[in-house]
Amino acid sequence: MSAFVSVLPAFSAAAADSCSSGQEASADSSAHEASVQLYRMINDARIHPVKTMEFFGIDQAAAKDALGKDAGEVEHGLAPVAWNDSLAGTACNHNEDMIDNLYYSSTGPDGTTVSDRIFSAGYNADKTGELLGIVAFSGYMTPLEAAKIIFKNWVKTELDPGIAGEKRIFNPEFSEMGISIKAAVVDLGEDHPSNIYLAVADFATPFEHYSFLFGNVYRDSNNNGLMEPGEGVSGVTVIVESYLTGSKQWLAPDATGIYRAMLPNGFFTVEVIDAAGNILTKQAGFGDGQNILMDLNVK
Repeated sequence: MSAFVSVLPAFSAAAADSCSSGQEASADSSAHEASVQLYRMINDARIHPVKTMEFFGIDQAAAKDALGKDAGEVEHGLAPVAWNDSLAGTACNHNEDMIDNLYYSSTGPDGTTVSDRIFSAGYNADKTGELLGIVAFSGYMTPLEAAKIIFKNWVKTELDPGIAGEKRIFNPEFSEMGISIKAAVVDLGEDHPSNIYLAVADFATPFEHYSFLFGNVYRDSNNNGLMEPGEGVSGVTVIVESYLTGSKQWLAPDATGIYRAMLPNGFFTVEVIDAAGNILTKQAGFGDGQNILMDLNVK
């Protein structure tokens, strides 16, 4: 198998997948699973930037130069970004549009920008941004393998002081995002592989600021303490209760186990119950106005 990551010229393509209700409604659920894992990689990089730099062999001094005014974030990390279905929908629709209309750009053939697309979807954004990634390969590659290659390329690009441009992953101003990964068979010419994965990540911050509690409900099948592909749990209920007000939020995780709630102020509890009302796990936390990522491992 050979692969490369690049900004490619216009191409001829036949794509898989379609977009529905802000999420990928794909016969191949592995593409959506890869989107979720790419989202988790981005949050891990935001929360643990130093660890990410060490993993990819990135010089911290050079990375701080690249981050400019946000260099201080390297020391203590950034708040995670919450998954947003509307942003996942704009990412998915733009992904399909690039494949259908044979281009690779954040600006559409009609001149529309990521801000235009996000506003058209009904998201009232104060700030928007987008990342595009592409992997062309011969032979076989899983969506998750492609997601890892794209993520590495994004991180190294953002932390390279020789590459100018506004940051997305390491930008503390963003609070929400959505991702789409799609597969396509393309005609790139004789010298290029014919199979690609195309990724779009849309970032935004709403005018009216909210803070979220979110993460994955999962079952740690290999007991390594990490939420990994295929471990997400659905068909349960997540209950978030505020100590301060006693109010409760009842949430149904999606097929990959993702849940999202409004972050309570002060102390709160989170529990997961099954259909019979049995408590599968329970955790506590403290809301201080910044997004909190809390994965919930059910035994």
